[in-house]
Amino acid sequence: MEAARPFVSVPVYRIDVPMVAQAVATGSRIGILATVESTLEPTRRLIEREAQHQGRTVELTASVCDGAFPALRAGRLTEHDAMVAAEAQKLAATVDVLVFAQASMARVIDALPPETLGVPVLTSPRSGVEQLTGS
Repeated sequence: MEAARPFVSVPVYRIDVPMVAQAVATGSRIGILATVESTLEPTRRLIEREAQHQGRTVELTASVCDGAFPALRAGRLTEHDAMVAAEAQKLAATVDVLVFAQASMARVIDALPPETLGVPVLTSPRSGVEQLTGS
């Protein structure tokens, strides 16, 4: 996406950029939660770049919900959501703000009671839409 931006005439947005900017502005201890290992490193690099841009120091803690993505792919949504919620609760206990590295995880937050995690939980679908609508 970033490499293509100079070659197109329409605006190109990364859905996770607003989420990451908000995470860095919110706290110095940032948790990254994913269901696929391969999404952790790009998210980590993006947060580190944003922290440098904002002149902030951050401590990143990453976690993968092993088995959650295969459950999602197999249509076992309840199992996926329970695994993500449980791992989010563990990670939230050690951070100031929690970032869900994949859009597919965002729906889990809507199903949890608001005070369950005790820290802000940021997802790319919500912040990405806000980026586009100016909300």
